[in-house]
Amino acid sequence: MSEAEKVLERLKKGEDFETLKEEYSKDTNLKNNKDGYYFTHGVYKNDFEYTTFELEIGEISDIVTTENGFHIIKRLPIEQEYVNK
Repeated sequence: MSEAEKVLERLKKGEDFETLKEEYSKDTNLKNNKDGYYFTHGVYKNDFEYTTFELEIGEISDIVTTENGFHIIKRLPIEQEYVNK
């Protein structure tokens, strides 16, 4: 079982997404951007974008594979105050 599969299994058992993100994420951009990513359609030309926009608020994806690696995505509500900065 891959590391991503182990993390997804733990999430499905109810473990905290943020805690597991801190422990396992290898995305160096998240170190300075704890809120994750805000983006619109057309920014990512792969399954990452497609999957993100298919999720409901609060929903967690299955494993998404891109040229950058493996991802488990959690769709968060838009914080308008953050967007308007």
